[in-house]
Amino acid sequence: MSNLLNLTHTTLLVFYGELQTILAEKRQRKPIKAWAAAKFREKFEHHPPQHWGRVEAVEPSSATRAWVRSRDIAYKAMNTRR
Repeated sequence: MSNLLNLTHTTLLVFYGELQTILAEKRQRKPIKAWAAAKFREKFEHHPPQHWGRVEAVEPSSATRAWVRSRDIAYKAMNTRR
Protein backbone atom coordinates (compact mmCIF):
# COMPACT_ATOMS: atom_id res chain seq x y z
CA MET A 1 0.00 0.00 0.00
CA SER A 2 1.19 3.48 -0.72
CA ASN A 3 2.77 5.43 2.12
CA LEU A 4 0.85 8.45 0.78
CA LEU A 5 -2.03 7.68 3.14
CA ASN A 6 0.05 8.26 6.27
CA LEU A 7 1.22 11.76 5.35
CA THR A 8 -0.45 15.15 5.60
CA HIS A 9 -1.12 17.39 2.63
CA THR A 10 1.43 19.88 3.98
CA THR A 11 4.15 17.22 4.29
CA LEU A 12 3.59 16.13 0.69
CA LEU A 13 3.57 19.72 -0.52
CA VAL A 14 6.85 20.47 1.29
CA PHE A 15 8.46 17.33 -0.17
CA TYR A 16 7.38 18.37 -3.66
CA GLY A 17 8.77 21.86 -3.06
CA GLU A 18 12.07 20.29 -1.98
CA LEU A 19 12.14 18.30 -5.21
CA GLN A 20 11.55 21.56 -7.13
CA THR A 21 14.67 23.06 -5.51
CA ILE A 22 16.78 19.99 -6.32
CA LEU A 23 15.45 20.12 -9.90
CA ALA A 24 16.52 23.77 -10.18
CA GLU A 25 20.00 22.75 -9.03
CA LYS A 26 20.11 19.87 -11.53
CA ARG A 27 18.97 22.13 -14.38
CA GLN A 28 22.27 23.92 -14.09
CA ARG A 29 23.77 20.72 -15.48
CA LYS A 30 21.02 19.63 -17.88
CA PRO A 31 17.26 20.17 -18.17
CA ILE A 32 15.04 17.30 -17.02
CA LYS A 33 11.34 17.63 -17.84
CA ALA A 34 8.81 16.42 -15.25
CA TRP A 35 11.61 15.17 -12.99
CA ALA A 36 10.02 16.35 -9.72
CA ALA A 37 6.68 14.73 -10.55
CA ALA A 38 8.39 11.46 -11.51
CA LYS A 39 10.37 11.39 -8.25
CA PHE A 40 7.21 12.17 -6.25
CA ARG A 41 5.45 9.25 -7.96
CA GLU A 42 8.44 6.99 -7.35
CA LYS A 43 8.31 7.68 -3.62
CA PHE A 44 4.54 7.82 -3.05
CA GLU A 45 3.18 5.68 -5.92
CA HIS A 46 0.84 8.53 -6.79
CA HIS A 47 1.11 11.52 -9.10
CA PRO A 48 1.15 14.96 -7.48
CA PRO A 49 -1.83 17.19 -8.34
CA GLN A 50 -1.24 19.13 -11.56
CA HIS A 51 -1.57 22.50 -9.87
CA TRP A 52 1.45 21.60 -7.71
CA GLY A 53 3.63 22.27 -10.74
CA ARG A 54 3.53 25.88 -9.60
CA VAL A 55 4.59 25.09 -6.01
CA GLU A 56 7.27 27.35 -4.60
CA ALA A 57 10.67 25.75 -4.15
CA VAL A 58 11.65 24.83 -0.57
CA GLU A 59 15.17 24.26 0.79
CA PRO A 60 15.54 20.44 0.77
CA SER A 61 16.07 18.57 4.01
CA SER A 62 19.08 16.31 4.34
CA ALA A 63 16.71 13.33 4.26
CA THR A 64 15.23 14.39 0.93
CA ARG A 65 18.67 15.05 -0.55
CA ALA A 66 19.84 11.62 0.66
CA TRP A 67 16.77 9.92 -0.84
CA VAL A 68 17.29 11.64 -4.21
CA ARG A 69 20.99 10.75 -4.13
CA SER A 70 20.13 7.10 -3.41
CA ARG A 71 17.72 7.02 -6.35
CA ASP A 72 20.35 8.59 -8.63
CA ILE A 73 22.89 5.97 -7.55
CA ALA A 74 20.41 3.13 -8.10
CA TYR A 75 19.55 4.48 -11.56
CA LYS A 76 23.22 4.72 -12.55
CA ALA A 77 23.94 1.23 -11.20
CA MET A 78 21.01 -0.20 -13.14
CA ASN A 79 22.19 1.41 -16.37
CA THR A 80 25.82 0.32 -16.04
CA ARG A 81 24.80 -3.34 -15.74
CA ARG A 82 23.22 -3.37 -19.20
